This record gives sequence, C-alpha cells and structure tokens, in this order.
Amino acid sequence: MTQNIDGLHWRAGSREIIELHGNINRKRCFDCGEYARSWDEDGEIPPPCALCGGMLRPDVIWMGEGLPQHLLRLAYHAAEQAHVFFSIGASADVAPAAALPLIAKRAGAHVIAISDEEHTQTLLADIWLRGRVNDILPALTEQIMQRGSSIL
Repeated sequence: MTQNIDGLHWRAGSREIIELHGNINRKRCFDCGEYARSWDEDGEIPPPCALCGGMLRPDVIWMGEGLPQHLLRLAYHAAEQAHVFFSIGASADVAPAAALPLIAKRAGAHVIAISDEEHTQTLLADIWLRGRVNDILPALTEQIMQRGSSIL
C-alpha cells in the first residue's frame, strides 16, 4: 500500500498495490466516479466523461477529501495480515494511513521504519533504519538479494 500518487510502484512492476491517495496518471469523473480510458486532448477543458457528461478530474485525493472506504478496508486488512510491515519515509502525519503500522504491530507484525527523522512510526518500530530512503532501500535490497532466502 502506498500514499504516493506518482505511479512509481506500477512502473517498478508491482501489480497488487493499494494506492490510498490515488494515481495522478488516471482520470475519473466527478459525478459518476468512473475512470476515463481516454479523452480528446484538444477538446473541452476539463474533458467530459464519456458515460455521463460530468467533468473528469485527476484520480487523486485532494486536501479535505476522505479516502475511499473500500481501499482503506483493504489496507487495514493487509496490515492485519502482515508478518513484516515496512513504514518507508512516512512522517506519521497523514491520518488514517498513519495508523497502519500500529494496526500491523498490534496484529503481531514486525514493524521496520525507514526514515531520516524520528517520529511516531520510528518510535513504535521494532527496527528503525535511520537515514535517507534513497540510500537505505538500495542497500537493503542488495543485502537481501545477496543472501537470498536465508535472510528471511
């Protein structure tokens, strides 16, 4: 699950992703909520929905909007089922997603926080890898790849 809206997880090859805050690369209708497969780049701005004629918008959660409840339920369930839960780069400021590591920990998961600053997520974590995510993740990935399944 991710709060990122940039589609990076998709481009990296992940397919089972819960994009809590949406994806800037998708468009959906304000009125009916359906996703737009395409639109006329040279037509009306904002483009109308092909199904209902409503306005299309980026498929992201804007300030003040709630998260889609079905995605939040999926995220809570995934956190409850996790054996290991990584909290990567999160500052624990954005609710309700900030509660996910706590939900995982209460369900028995080992929580690993990767962050360069101390905050709620790092304090509840079983392991805090302090530093820049851009430095730590490649090094961690390399270690896992070198050791294979023996590290797990």
